[in-house]
Amino acid sequence: MEEIAGAKFDFSTDDKKKVINCFAEGIMTEDFGNKYTNRFCELASQRAKMGYSIIVDVRGLKPINTSPAMQQALARVLSSYLSDEYRFKNIFMVKIASPMMQYNVQKSYEQFPGFKERVTWVKDKEEAYSLL
Repeated sequence: MEEIAGAKFDFSTDDKKKVINCFAEGIMTEDFGNKYTNRFCELASQRAKMGYSIIVDVRGLKPINTSPAMQQALARVLSSYLSDEYRFKNIFMVKIASPMMQYNVQKSYEQFPGFKERVTWVKDKEEAYSLL
C-alpha cells in the first residue's frame, strides 16, 4: 500500500479471475491523483488486452477541493479506466461514500463518451465478482 500525505492506494491482481482490484482512501489531492493514475497505468499496461476486468473501490476518498487542477487529476484517472489501450472486459466502480466525490465523478464522466454504458456501479467488491 502506498501512502501520500494521508491518503493510501493499493492495486492487486487476481490472475485466475482476470481482475485488477484498485483501492484508495483518504484525502485526494492532485499529486495523489497523478501518482495513483501512473501506478494504475503501469499495472494495466502489463495486462492490456488480455480480457481483464477492473474493480475500482475509491469510496473512501475525500476531495479537499474542486479546483480545475483537481478536476483534471480526476479526469485523468477516469480516462485511464476507459482507455482503448487497455480494453478492460468490465469496469466496476464501488459507489462512493462522499457525496462531493460522487458528484465530481458524475460531472467528470460526462466528458467521456461511453462511460455510462461501460461502467457498472456496485455496492462492494463482492457484488462485482458475482457479476463477472
